[in-house]
Amino acid sequence: MKPIFANAVRLTLIAGTAITLFFGCGGDADVATKADGLEITRVGFVRRLPRMAVIRWKTSALSAGVVRYGFHPDSLDIEVKSGPAAREHRVTLEPLAHKTKYFYQITVNDRDGNQSASNIGELVTPMGRRMARIETDYGDITLELFGDIAPGHVTNFADLARSGFYNGTTFHRVIPGFMIQGGDPNSRDKIRSNDGRGGPGYTQPAEISAPHLRGSLAAARTSNPEKRSSGSQFYICVAAQPGLDEAGYTVFGQIVSGLDVVDRIASARRDGNDNPYEKIKVNDIRMID
Repeated sequence: MKPIFANAVRLTLIAGTAITLFFGCGGDADVATKADGLEITRVGFVRRLPRMAVIRWKTSALSAGVVRYGFHPDSLDIEVKSGPAAREHRVTLEPLAHKTKYFYQITVNDRDGNQSASNIGELVTPMGRRMARIETDYGDITLELFGDIAPGHVTNFADLARSGFYNGTTFHRVIPGFMIQGGDPNSRDKIRSNDGRGGPGYTQPAEISAPHLRGSLAAARTSNPEKRSSGSQFYICVAAQPGLDEAGYTVFGQIVSGLDVVDRIASARRDGNDNPYEKIKVNDIRMID
């Protein structure tokens, strides 16, 4: 735990994945806050990953905000805006380097012209994780796998990949702006009506933790109380899907390169079941570790 002081506002940094960073006020800070009319009341990391960090904060009034970050506290030259005016905000910082220290600062403005800024915080990304490369007819997609937060899914995915289980399967469901789905052994045959119904004969226990961002790799599932995942079917998000966070699906990886390939696959001509007319094959999935 490391207290950092700036502008009469205290920020205590606690490592972890929960929302565990808090602004606290004392002494003259209360007067300054009232004079400004706008206060950042809570800040926290939803998730820190090697390639990204998801930060959430709250304000005392409706506000728009921006996060600036960089490698040195005097040069926060990368900027991410939080979106429309709100009291709760969430932004993604990416792409980040593995095991690297970054500095960041949040600035917010309300409709009355009041402005408030956090002190400069520190963010250290963790070490890189296991990698996989999906080789498709449209190009390669390289993924980082989250073995620390979804070890069962990552181990299962790696075992199936090494066995050749995915070779010759297709992306049997593609929806622009939403996701592309694959991993069904039924998709190898010429019967389109059974695509999306197959698997290895077992399911995976849920490991719900990471959010659905653009490029997230997640496990498909049917409706079930335990939210168990399909044993083999997976999908890749074309755009962030907070609704899937709420529904409870396991995210177990993130694209490092090949988002353009995902976009091209998502744009393929498809039938009424969102199955591409021309098969888009997974030629191989190779583990890089």
